[in-house]
Amino acid sequence: MSEGSQGRLLVLHEQCPEQVWLWEEDAALLKTLDFDLVRLAASDTTGADLHPGQAYFLANPKQYVAHLALPSGSLLLVEPKINPANVFRMLAYVYAGWNRDVFRNAEVFYSTDRLLFEPLVELFSDLVAARVRRGLGQDYVRHEENLAVMRGRILLERQVAANAVRPDRLFCRYHQQTPDIEDNQIVKWTLRHLAGVDGWSARTVHSLRVNLRHFSEVSLRAPDRGALSGRVYNRMNDDYRLLHDFCRLFLGNGAITEHAGDWRFRGFLLDMNLLFEAFVTEAFSTVARFTCFSAHPHRPDLLSQPPSTRIRIRPDVTVCDRGRTAAIVDAKYKRLAGTLANHDFYQMIAYGTALQCGRAYLFYPATEWDDDVAIKVRHSPITIQVRRIDIGHPDCVSLVEQAARTILDEAAADPALPIT
Repeated sequence: MSEGSQGRLLVLHEQCPEQVWLWEEDAALLKTLDFDLVRLAASDTTGADLHPGQAYFLANPKQYVAHLALPSGSLLLVEPKINPANVFRMLAYVYAGWNRDVFRNAEVFYSTDRLLFEPLVELFSDLVAARVRRGLGQDYVRHEENLAVMRGRILLERQVAANAVRPDRLFCRYHQQTPDIEDNQIVKWTLRHLAGVDGWSARTVHSLRVNLRHFSEVSLRAPDRGALSGRVYNRMNDDYRLLHDFCRLFLGNGAITEHAGDWRFRGFLLDMNLLFEAFVTEAFSTVARFTCFSAHPHRPDLLSQPPSTRIRIRPDVTVCDRGRTAAIVDAKYKRLAGTLANHDFYQMIAYGTALQCGRAYLFYPATEWDDDVAIKVRHSPITIQVRRIDIGHPDCVSLVEQAARTILDEAAADPALPIT
């Protein structure tokens, strides 16, 4: 920890270049996290003289929102360009869309000026406390041990192999009811992870630590990579579903990610580009369940014609009707500027051509386009339609589902003919 940095709060804003001074070690970490950093010459800076090891930078966090401890001991906050309550709604929809009550009171959670993720952490901690009051889930776990007394049943082969000259020992298999099961291990690991993040209020830190004490009989074990995907719930553990949705959010799996490296990463880094993409994808998956269409997120396909070099494509959403591609959707959080201004459209033309589909849609936040437009590609049956979503609106969830439903209705009323 660098001298004079402890307790320093550094605040940046999403997609806004700002002049700041940084310790060299902090700048090195931010570069690994894909922030844009440009070192400024002394003549280009304004501010106080710096100590050795410090320098002024023009720092742009790009599409990232963050709350993390820096190597120097400073706390970095990158604030979103939309209302934090709407970031909450988008995260809740992506990670717990089946439970609409989670994001209905987002404005209440963000009624005061707090760290972006703290209301989410508070809600998670409250849900854990409610589960603790009902009692932690338990199950019978199988044990095989060499014991001094018989328990369960003797494993004859193991008994002969281990205790041929030890008549005072019995190799037994037995089952014991315990809270030390994976459902609880996932929650405990998440509690410990959150408790290690700097910057929470005293109330939040206290609630996390109190909850951790109630998991004293549960092993502290990192979940396997696939532990949170495809879990099966029943009437005995269904109330763990929402808890595990929050664990999945906090521990990674797309939106909030931990970065490995020499510095022990403590905090959250939220890629708004990935969140917007997941937000749009989830809307199509949700709406398509009630139609004849199927929505396939990130389904890989070939752009190139075999046997030439294999070039793959992965549209954000491929909408199909009985095996036929009915629409292609891609979500773009920000328009590219400069020489690549039309890159998104070139991409959609490639998708439409390869998948033989004339109906292609680009989704942008409302701030990136003035109006919904339809662009007919010359000498091609492909039409690229731009659809805007106001992610800053309190009803952003309803708006994105309405846009997805409209596209499916259009495909049903006027099926896109395959490109020949």
